[in-house]
Amino acid sequence: MAAPMESNPARSMLLKILRFSRVLNRYRLGCAGSRFLSRKSYAGTVLLPKTSFPQRLSGAKTSQRDDDIAKSACFSEHYRWQREHNSGPEFVLHDGPPYANGDTHLGHAVNKILKDITIRCRSLRGDRVHFVPGWDCHGLPIEVKALSSADASASSTEIRSKARKFATATIEKQMQSFQHWGVMADWTQPYRTYDAEYVAEQLRAFYELYEKGCVFRDYKPVYWSPSNKTALAEAELEYNPNHQSHSVFVAFPLVKVPEMIRAEISEGSEVSVLIWTTTPWTLPANQAVCFSTKHKYSVIRTDPACTLLVVASEMIPQVRGHLAQNAEVLLTFEGADVLSGATYSNPLHPGREFLLVPGDHVTMDKGTGLVHSAPNHGFEDFPNALKHGIVLEECLVDEAGCFTAGAGTD
Repeated sequence: MAAPMESNPARSMLLKILRFSRVLNRYRLGCAGSRFLSRKSYAGTVLLPKTSFPQRLSGAKTSQRDDDIAKSACFSEHYRWQREHNSGPEFVLHDGPPYANGDTHLGHAVNKILKDITIRCRSLRGDRVHFVPGWDCHGLPIEVKALSSADASASSTEIRSKARKFATATIEKQMQSFQHWGVMADWTQPYRTYDAEYVAEQLRAFYELYEKGCVFRDYKPVYWSPSNKTALAEAELEYNPNHQSHSVFVAFPLVKVPEMIRAEISEGSEVSVLIWTTTPWTLPANQAVCFSTKHKYSVIRTDPACTLLVVASEMIPQVRGHLAQNAEVLLTFEGADVLSGATYSNPLHPGREFLLVPGDHVTMDKGTGLVHSAPNHGFEDFPNALKHGIVLEECLVDEAGCFTAGAGTD
């Protein structure tokens, strides 16, 4: 007698698989038929906590909820409370002031929130914290805003009055933002740089520095605005990314030719140092040519009848490309050993001699490896000229950005 099919293990396993497949297919058909059902039909099958607190807010409700929480939690009272109850050491933080010249932005948030974190950490340690907020109410940005709403004939007093009103209104707006962010500070006594008391303290501090010999008057190059006729901070500069500067190559004839070069060239040959600059307007103010003490230089000839040129050896390929001529190298030497003490003449100032001096700012990424130096107009040229005892001459550009008579005629 044959055994039941279920007694065969392999056959029994196959039947179980078939039954499971039928169940799975029915489940799939059920899912496909119910895919259009509302998701809410499953909400009752999941046990979740119930709350009357809304899960999300939008628009003005978000800001209103922030205000409600701040008022109910009395966040603004924490500063006064910790001043009265904390018994630890005094921790004072004077705010490095923002400019009172516009609305708050992400930079303000990063600055104030980081300071707030510091203050609150100190408060949790038991320190009596004193965060003094303040605003910088002086400077060109505020003056420009004041000028934009003033008449062209407005006096300096009127412009100052408009600037003060603008700064005061901006302070109120920024303070409201900082308080809205929950920054913990003494908002009842901020400092403002236009306050008479603050200005008086500045003058007293300046006079103390003067008495100690820390204050002196001298010259130095500065960023300058010809339109506003005022010096600019680096942060106030705006560069036009589409601007292309005109560059020029200029050959300055050597007057005092180094002996090593004179011995290797034909008698009567003229040798010039070749410079490259993107500020040709500074050429009338040229007072030196700088070379590198870490690189070699060469005397090249581009044409049998052409003047011999001194350039950095590794810049010869670039010079050849610009001159569109083959350059024959006649002599190579160390700049530090040969060029020190040499002199040259500037065609714009006939009859005068100028020095070749070493300069740490000379690089070999562009140009000829010889840098035209105008100490009155260059942040690197200026200290290098003082270092080598070059007497600075009168600035040839006036406050309007125009050449003075000292620059010569057209």
